[in-house]
Amino acid sequence: MPEPASPSRRSDFPDWVLLDTVASVGHRRCKNATTARAVTSAGHPIEVSFEVVDPPSLSRCVVYCPDLTTPSDTDTPCVVTGADGAFLLIRVCFPGRRKPTDVFLYKAGPGAPSLYLLPRPYPVDLHFNYVGVLSCRGRGGVFSNDDHYCLVVIPERRFEAGGRMSYDLRIFSTETESWSSKVAGWLLTCAGTTYGGLARLEPTKVLNVGGGSLAWVDLRHGILLCNVLDDRPEMNLIRLPALMPANEEFFGDCSDGCEQPMRPIRDVTCTNGSIKSIKATLYRWTATMFKTTISSGGDWEWCCTIDSSDLLPANSRVPDLIPEIWDDEEKRLTLDRVISESPILNMYRDHVVYRLHDIQVGQLGPIDTRNNELERAVPF
Repeated sequence: MPEPASPSRRSDFPDWVLLDTVASVGHRRCKNATTARAVTSAGHPIEVSFEVVDPPSLSRCVVYCPDLTTPSDTDTPCVVTGADGAFLLIRVCFPGRRKPTDVFLYKAGPGAPSLYLLPRPYPVDLHFNYVGVLSCRGRGGVFSNDDHYCLVVIPERRFEAGGRMSYDLRIFSTETESWSSKVAGWLLTCAGTTYGGLARLEPTKVLNVGGGSLAWVDLRHGILLCNVLDDRPEMNLIRLPALMPANEEFFGDCSDGCEQPMRPIRDVTCTNGSIKSIKATLYRWTATMFKTTISSGGDWEWCCTIDSSDLLPANSRVPDLIPEIWDDEEKRLTLDRVISESPILNMYRDHVVYRLHDIQVGQLGPIDTRNNELERAVPF
């Protein structure tokens, strides 16, 4: 999430943050320079703000609305389901209403932050977590104080005669303030790809990979690429690097379809047109990073391999801050003795990866892959 830009721009905002995608909801208001206001579909006021902190600590989205007043309301999460540039897509649930979900587009700047309620009717899949958000240069439309508009893109599978499959791309544009549709066919260029296999894809995150293209990431089956600005868009699949041998038994494909989630051992991100992937083991762990581009045809290039037993503290304060993973006799970190999971690739420092360490409390630690160093860790 970029910092909000405004005439009174605060100099203490970080250039980038790690954002918790599950928002805090309740009576507590969080009025600051990030606060934006709108009206729900029921006609009631709503505010969205952000508690911004320096990474690796987590910044948080805070939703305040009089409609969300009972304990059961706060049990139903409000979720940030997509982001690109200054835009974030936020899904807010109102239990008990006939239409229980409102979806808002938050814009951080330039100028004061703003909040826009997407018009109904909503595509069914707008309620899930694989919604594409694409910031485009052009007339701002509902965000008239900017030269950027936003597309919200939802792919909906359609099955055709002969077992073929395509996608209906449901697209909302803030420039036209309306929904439209495009059909995206398939480029079956990936070896071994079948329509049956493609039907199993379940993306969990979406990335802007440049040039009008979005990437829907399924951490098991691969990355769906599509230039959504094309008049006749096509989907293409990039396979991810093979599992590490140590992960095959627990995370490998199962004939009964009861496969384990891949998030504990994989992540994918994109920086300046370069798609990066990481795969890792959980205990006495190693992690390997790869990169590719859209034009490379899905050929992954090795970047580096990190071994937990080789990591050094980035400075003398690290052992004091996290003594649970420091061996004073051997004078070394002991991350090879704890379970570490859920690698997070950094979009803005592409040589840094975060890992969640299971100590007494969860610790999120940034690892500098250039110097093989643990920079510091914070409670998660």
